[in-house]
Amino acid sequence: MNSKLISMALLLLLATVGCSRAESPDEVRHDMTQAQMDAQKKVADAQRDQAEAKAKAMDKMSADAQDVTDAQEKSAYEVAMAKAEGDAKVALEACEAQSGSAQAACKDRANANLEIARSNVKANYPSVN
Repeated sequence: MNSKLISMALLLLLATVGCSRAESPDEVRHDMTQAQMDAQKKVADAQRDQAEAKAKAMDKMSADAQDVTDAQEKSAYEVAMAKAEGDAKVALEACEAQSGSAQAACKDRANANLEIARSNVKANYPSVN
């Protein structure tokens, strides 16, 4: 049993002495070069990941900005169309004060003005149509 203990102690002593020995300058240079290359690769990988994340964020921001622009344009289109239709309705109601051919001519003008207004709205907001 004592011989086993002594053998283990010697083995441990040799292992400890072997671990604390200085490496040759060539080994140190090689290890340092390898560590630098590993560090450069990690930095390059992190920079690539950062660039990809930035590109994705920019794409998302661009898409979000386009969504906002589209929504604003659609709502502006709807407001302009509602105004044109409201103006036409008021004009048609005003025609009710007249009678006969004057009333018919008035309604024709109101309807023609509505069509012109609708065409103008559609021309001003081509992406909505």
